[in-house]
Amino acid sequence: MLSLLDGQVPAAENHLALVDPIPDVLPPARAVVALNRAFLAVADKQPVQALAFLKAGEKLAVGNNAPWFNPKIIVLEGLAAWSVDDIVQAEKLFRTAIVARPTSEVPHIYLAQLLAAKTDATGAQAERDTAAAFHLFDQEAPVFAQSIVWVDPINGGIKRH
Repeated sequence: MLSLLDGQVPAAENHLALVDPIPDVLPPARAVVALNRAFLAVADKQPVQALAFLKAGEKLAVGNNAPWFNPKIIVLEGLAAWSVDDIVQAEKLFRTAIVARPTSEVPHIYLAQLLAAKTDATGAQAERDTAAAFHLFDQEAPVFAQSIVWVDPINGGIKRH
């Protein structure tokens, strides 16, 4: 996570890959690593890899009932869909994440960006306003890369929150 804060995506990817050979890592920890790798694959414009890591992370995360966990996965699914230009599915997933956790800033921000890209200025502004209202109250789980950096699903790359 510290590498991401410094904008060093390759270093973050290398650190996450170091978990693979470690024996007896609990499935929830491996799930977080896989989901973070999926997020970084979106940033790297590698949608096939993103989908593979996403599926692995989802499989390992089965049974996690933390209220913030599944909406994070749904947002990640939306980012992966958007990265391959499936904006209909991406919008649906961002809206699903909002229903699951309406006070989370993240799905509102990504939905605003997607609506702006679709030239829905009114909808985009409404989502930005909603995100701003929740900004101070949204306690992100810092174990997820998406909690500390934004990804550009179309052009790739990341930037700090």
